[in-house]
Amino acid sequence: FPDFDEIRENEAKRRAEVSAKRASVKCEQYVARGDFEKAIAERPDLKESLEKSAEAKKKGDSLFRSGDYLAAVQAYSSVDDQCAARLRNRAASYEKIGDSNAVLRDCDESLAIDDKLGVEPSLKALTRRAGALEQLSRRDEAIAAYQAAIKVGGDQKKDLIERLRRLQESSEATREESAKATT
Repeated sequence: FPDFDEIRENEAKRRAEVSAKRASVKCEQYVARGDFEKAIAERPDLKESLEKSAEAKKKGDSLFRSGDYLAAVQAYSSVDDQCAARLRNRAASYEKIGDSNAVLRDCDESLAIDDKLGVEPSLKALTRRAGALEQLSRRDEAIAAYQAAIKVGGDQKKDLIERLRRLQESSEATREESAKATT
């Protein structure tokens, strides 16, 4: 006969593992969105680390609003977590400073976190990424990035379509000038 006590014990362990895994995934999702209170509720064992991340984001947000973008970058950089919202905010600070490579890096990392967690890509990250690519004169990539942002769109869809149209016209004019110069 099967050992029912052993079966019950194994099932209890399995359920505990599943529950812990769900809490970790939920915690990661809350952290990615910058909702640290809910993350702490899911994983109280990470409270100290999560509070430090929340404080860094809060400080960075305050510095950004006051126009001290370099200090905001430093505040957002003071922790190394998987907070996509913090990365997007740091990208906004880099955008204000004019560091398009850093904007691109943070947006790519933020979008990778969204993808890993299976959530819709952030419109802010997609839009900032497209703008950074445009600033870096990587027009074809910028066009593709704007197209991806338009798919997510929301209430900014009209503005994004206009940016895309303007970039496509500019790219076409540049190609025509290059063709004339080589003939």
